[in-house]
Amino acid sequence: MMATLANLQPKRNIFDVVFILLQFIGERLHYRSRLLILYRLINIAALSLVLIFVVAPLFILSGYRNFISSLEAVSIVSHILLKYLLLLYHKSNMEKLYEESFKIRWRDENFDSNFLRAERKLLNLTGAVQYFVPLTVYIALMYMMTPLISDNPFLFETYTSDSFVLNTVILALEYYILLVATSIVLSYDFTYLALCVDIIVKLRRLNHSLQYLSRYCSEIALQKEMVKLVQYHKGLLETFRKLRSMFSITLLFHYFVSLFSGCCQLYMIMVQSYIDNKIIVLMMIYYEFGYYVFPAQQISTELSNISNSIYQFDWHSKSVALQKLVLFVMQRSQQEEYFTGENIILMNADTFGSVCLVFMFTVARLMRPIIMGRLTSLRPKRTIFDVVFILLEFIGERLHYTSLSLILYRLINVCVLSLVLIFVTAPIFLNLEYKNYIASMESVTIVSHILLKYLLFLYNKSDIEKLYEDSLEMRWEDDSFDNTFLNVERKVLNLSASVQVFVPLAAYVALMYMLKPLIYENTFLFEAWMTESLVLNTLTLAFEYYVFFLAIPVVVSYDFIYLALCVDVIIKLRRLNYKLQYLCRDCSSDTLIQNEIIKLVRYHKALLVTFRKLRKMFSSTLLFHYFVSLFTGCAQLYMIMVQSYIDNKVLALLMTYYEFGYYVFPAQQISTELSDISNSVYQSDWYSRSVTLQKLVLFIMRRSQQDEHFTGENIIVMNADAFGSVIRKSFSFYAILAHILNKK
Repeated sequence: MMATLANLQPKRNIFDVVFILLQFIGERLHYRSRLLILYRLINIAALSLVLIFVVAPLFILSGYRNFISSLEAVSIVSHILLKYLLLLYHKSNMEKLYEESFKIRWRDENFDSNFLRAERKLLNLTGAVQYFVPLTVYIALMYMMTPLISDNPFLFETYTSDSFVLNTVILALEYYILLVATSIVLSYDFTYLALCVDIIVKLRRLNHSLQYLSRYCSEIALQKEMVKLVQYHKGLLETFRKLRSMFSITLLFHYFVSLFSGCCQLYMIMVQSYIDNKIIVLMMIYYEFGYYVFPAQQISTELSNISNSIYQFDWHSKSVALQKLVLFVMQRSQQEEYFTGENIILMNADTFGSVCLVFMFTVARLMRPIIMGRLTSLRPKRTIFDVVFILLEFIGERLHYTSLSLILYRLINVCVLSLVLIFVTAPIFLNLEYKNYIASMESVTIVSHILLKYLLFLYNKSDIEKLYEDSLEMRWEDDSFDNTFLNVERKVLNLSASVQVFVPLAAYVALMYMLKPLIYENTFLFEAWMTESLVLNTLTLAFEYYVFFLAIPVVVSYDFIYLALCVDVIIKLRRLNYKLQYLCRDCSSDTLIQNEIIKLVRYHKALLVTFRKLRKMFSSTLLFHYFVSLFTGCAQLYMIMVQSYIDNKVLALLMTYYEFGYYVFPAQQISTELSDISNSVYQSDWYSRSVTLQKLVLFIMRRSQQDEHFTGENIIVMNADAFGSVIRKSFSFYAILAHILNKK
C-alpha cells in the first residue's frame, strides 16, 4: 500500500490543499479584514460555549455516569479549539515560512537520478495525505448521525438543561463545529506536514552536497562551496527553531491526549461488547500522534546525519584550513536537536514508543489473563553460514537463485502461513465465550513469528547475499595481530558458532510439539478455531503440521544469519580497534602512518555502512521480539501463578527471554565496539606525532563519540537496558499479581 501511495502523483501539493481548506473558514494568505475578525470571534465563542457544556457533566454529579465518554468529548472539542487558536496566532509565521521555503533552492542538476527519484517518492507519499480529506468529511458526516442512531440527543456527551431552546442552540452549535472542524484540523495538520517535509528534503540535499564535496577539484572552489553550505545549514537551523516553537504546544497536547485516550479506549473495549468503533478510534489516536512525531524524528535524524555526511567525504586529503571548516560543522551537527512539547517532553520515536508502552502496561493491569540456556565451547565443524545454507536448501532457497517454481513455492508457503494465522486468530474475535485466551495468544505469537521471519527473509534475501559477500572481501591478514588477540577472537567465533547445536534440539522440540493432539484434548497443534466442517478442520490440522516443517529452516536460518553477520561486524570492529590502538607504535614515518590512517578511515566508513544496513534489515524483528517478550513474560508468569503444573511454562518463559537476549546482546556488543574506537585512538601515541596527524585522529574520535544503536523501527533502542526493562516489567507484573492473589 505504501508503494502504491508513493507512486501516486497527487494533483496538488499539500499547500494547495491547505489554501483550499482555509477558504472554507474565510482565511487566505496575507488577508485581514474586520469582517474576518468578527467571524473568528464568532467561531471562538461557539467553540468555547460548546466546550463549557461538554465539560459541565464532569463537575455536575447529578447521576452522570458516562465519565469516559464525556472526557472524550472534551478532548475532541478542545482539540478543534486549540488548533483554531494556534492557527490564528501563528498565521503570519506560517506565511513567512511558506514564502521562505521558495527562497532556498538547489537546482536538480546538482543531484543524481537515484537521489531525485527517492525525493519524488517522498513528496508523492506525503502529498497523498490529501486523499484523507474526503475520508475525514465522510467520518464527520457519520458522526452527525449520532443523535439519530443513539440515545444521546447531542453529538457529544453534553450537559442537558431544562430549557428546550438552550438545548437546541447547543445542538446547532455542535453541528456547526463539525462543519468547520475538517477545515481547521486538516489545514493545521497539513501545514505542519508540508513544512516538515520541506525541511527534510532540504536537509537531505544538504547532506548529499556535503557527502560529495570531493567533486570540486579546486581548493578555492571547494572552500567557497563549503561556506555556502554552512550558510544554508544556518538558515535551516533557524527554520527548524521557528517550526519547533510554533508546534510545541500541539505536540504536548497530542502526547497527553494519546496517553489518556489510549487507556480510556482500552477500558471501553474491556467493558463493552461492541468494540469495533473503539478499536478504530484507538488506531486513529495513535495514527495522529505518529503523524506529528515521526516527521519531527526524521528532521532530528537528518540534522544529526550532517556530521556523518561530512565524515564520508575525503576530508583527510584536503588542506588544514578546509579541515578546520569541516570540523566546525561536525562539531555543531553533533549537538542533538529535537522537537519538544513546551520543553517538557522530547518528541521523537522514543516518545511514541513510551506512549505505546504505557498502553501495554495498562493492558497488563486490566487484562490479568493476558498478562537462558548454556552454550557449549566445543569447536564446531562448520561455520554458521554453512549451517544456514544447509537449512535453506530444505525450503528451496540458495544464494543467487530464483526461478518461477521457487516463486510459486514461496507463494504457497505464505498462503499456508497466512491461513493458519487467520484460524488461530479467529477465536479471539469470533467466540466471546472463549476462555483459553492466553493459549490462543501464544499460538498467534508462534505463527506470526514464523510468517514474519519468512517474509523478512524473502524481502531481504538480496541484501543478505551482498552482506555475506562483503564479509568475505573485507579481511586483514592474521599476521598483523598478536597471538593473544587471535586466541580471544577464535574463542568468540567458536562460542558463536556453537549455536548450531540448537538445530537438533529445535527439531526435537518440534517433534514433541507435533504429538500434542495425541496427548492433550486439543484437536490442533495450536489453539485454533474449530468449525463444524470436518474437511476444513482436517485441512487446518494438515496446514499446522506443514507450518512446523517450515518453522525450523525459516526461524533458525534467519536467526543464524543475524548472529553470523553481527559476529562478523564485531570481529572486524575489534580488529579496527586493535589497529588504531597500535597505529603510532608500529611505524616511525608520519607519511606511512598518514596512509594507514586513511586506509583505516575508509575501512571504518565501510563498517558503518554495513552496520546501518544490518540495523535497517533487522529493525522489524527486534521490535517484534521486544513486544513478544513483554507480552509472553507477563502471560507465562500469570500461568505460573494460577496453575500447579509449571515446568513447561518456566521453560517457555526462559526460551522467550533467551531469544530476545540472542538478538539484543550482539546488537549491544556492536554499539560498544563502535564507541570503543574513540578510546582506541586515544590509547595510541598520538601526542608524539605531528599536528597534521593529530587532526586526522581527532576526526575519527569525534565521529566515534556519536552513539550508534540498533533500534526497533526507531521506536525503542535495542541494547542491554531494553533487555533489563523487559525483565523488570515482567517481574513487576508478577509482584502485583502475587499480591492480588494472596489477598483472595
